[in-house]
This record gives sequence, C-alpha cells and structure tokens, in this order.
Amino acid sequence: MELNKKNEVEKAEKNSKEEMNEMINQSLEKFKKIKRGDIVKGQIMKVDEDGYLVDIKYKMEGHLPKTEKSLFSKEEGTITHTLEIGDEVYLYVVNVDEKNGNIILSKEQAKYFQLWEKLNEIYRKKEKINAEVIEKSSDGLIVNVGVKGFVPKSQIETKFIKNEDLDKYIGKKLDFVIIKLEKKENKVILSHRLIVEKERKVMYKKTLAGLKVGQEKEGIVTNITKFGAFV
Repeated sequence: MELNKKNEVEKAEKNSKEEMNEMINQSLEKFKKIKRGDIVKGQIMKVDEDGYLVDIKYKMEGHLPKTEKSLFSKEEGTITHTLEIGDEVYLYVVNVDEKNGNIILSKEQAKYFQLWEKLNEIYRKKEKINAEVIEKSSDGLIVNVGVKGFVPKSQIETKFIKNEDLDKYIGKKLDFVIIKLEKKENKVILSHRLIVEKERKVMYKKTLAGLKVGQEKEGIVTNITKFGAFV
C-alpha cells in the first residue's frame, strides 16, 4: 500500500513538473523577439470587415488585413471570409510596431516565402520537378512552378526546336530540373533536356547490358556513312 502511495506521489510530481515546464515555455514564447521577415504560426481569434485578429503566441496579437485578396471573396456586395475562428495558419511578418502594439501579417507573402524555400531545396538537391507548360515565348516555354519558370528552347529537347513546334507543349506536364534560381530577380530557369538525356543514358546502359553476340534485334537506321550505319 505504501508502495502504491509512493508511486502516486511520484506520478503527481512528474505531472506537476511537466505542467510547470509547459507554462514556462508558453511564457518564453510570448517574450521572444519577432521581426519583419519572420514566418510565424498563428490562430485566428476574431474576424471582421477589416481582417483577422491573430494569436501568434506573442505579447501582442497580429493583424491580417483585408487587403489580402485571397482571404476574402466578394459576391453581390457580401464579404465571405475564407478563414474561420480557430483556424491555424502560417504567416509572414510584414511590419512590427511595438510602440503602437501593431503587427501586420501576410498569408500571401508567407506562401511565397515557403515556395522559394521549397524551390531552393529542389535546386540544391538537384531533384526533378513536375510542372505544366502554360504558354510560349519567342525564346522558349513558360511553366508554372508556383511562380513562372522559363525553359529556353535549347533546354526543351536534345534536338533543335522550331518556334512553330512550341505550341504542342502548351498544356503538357513534364519533368524538369532547375538550372538557375534567383529569388531577388524572381527568376527560375529550367531544363527538360537534361531529364531526357539522363533517361536515355539509363536506357542505353540497360539495352547494352542485355545484348549478346549473335542476338537478333529490330532497330531503325538513323544514319548511313561510308563506314557503316547507325541504328
């Protein structure tokens, strides 16, 4: 019986310590320094025609103004909110005015910031990205990677692409690699050609590994020279 009582006391002390640590962490959160450019997680506390009042676990609340077009839909003069009280969302800190107790937040800029972080990670790891071709230009293709990316004509295929052939790519989703990334200039340069070349190398090695002396294979003659034929 004494052992059970001891266990209960130890359990109560443990719970008390955990609660105390949680309270301390919450207090520290409120006194951390928030500055312009930070990405913070907030919870919607209040909604009105001016925007949203947001709890960002700081000594003052943040304000998400109605100038964010994506936050409101206006039909027949009625404003419909796309976020509701209790919703949690990541936001970009646009401005901090502690003297007047005002922190301006932006959902759109947070989305933009996170997009560029993702693009930078894909670029750094040399991963491929699937994107839709949305239009053409005189020099290549425009694709949607969250922002508009550019694919020069020389980076579309391994062969030369004529201007009149660009139309057939519009609306297609293709794999690309990012070959140049400049956030300050909002520039994303991509290549589909590198994907094609890599796939061909893999196919070539696979085909070569499966060939045996005396084996018969069907092929297409692509070129004939005085030395022989390319198949």
